[in-house]
Amino acid sequence: MPRPTDRILLTFREPEGAPQAERYRHWSIRQPPPSVAFALQGRVAAALGEAGLFAVDALFASPDQADDLEAESALLGDALAARTLRRSRAGQPVAAMGEAREAQARLWAVLSAATRRARGGLDALLLLGEPERERGQAGYRWARPSLLHALLMYSELQFDGEDPKGYRPTPVDRSKLDERAPAEVRLAGDLREAVVEGSLSGFSRALDAMLHGPDEMALLSTWAVLHLLRPF
Repeated sequence: MPRPTDRILLTFREPEGAPQAERYRHWSIRQPPPSVAFALQGRVAAALGEAGLFAVDALFASPDQADDLEAESALLGDALAARTLRRSRAGQPVAAMGEAREAQARLWAVLSAATRRARGGLDALLLLGEPERERGQAGYRWARPSLLHALLMYSELQFDGEDPKGYRPTPVDRSKLDERAPAEVRLAGDLREAVVEGSLSGFSRALDAMLHGPDEMALLSTWAVLHLLRPF
């Protein structure tokens, strides 16, 4: 049975004086197999603790009854977050809930609502992992793996380019990429190769090289968690 997929466009303001005012970042994900998604739902919910309580009703709601038809303009803050969760549970991809900027606003609303509810009940080590410097090396390694890194890898996260007009999927086979290709394309190939190989450490390194910044990691993680709610 086909697994739910989703694409999203994230936009980020560039510093004053940059060649362009904004960066356009296309991404795609695919829901993990049902048993893997179910296990990840439980692990994420446990790691979120109190921060995830507001999502419980959406998680265990019937998909046929999870959506509602309230006016979008009347929704702010927690209400927007709750509606986004309900609509995800009803099977709607985040990217289909309006224009690109509206979808990004929904991700921030969910992230903000979860953060306000954390109050020390968050298992940060499980959810976020623990990075540390590698001895004698310039890089980092993960002393404790991040659940969010695993979720993004199992969701087959893929970078689809920076064209404002639309996404451009990157070839799965890294060896087929021309070395003269732009850096973003080569890095996207590295990320895709790490997904195919199933290497969490390799995926973490490739993702770090690919990300625009910590805000993008926050939004991608929130998006992947919402995607787990969608009916199988």
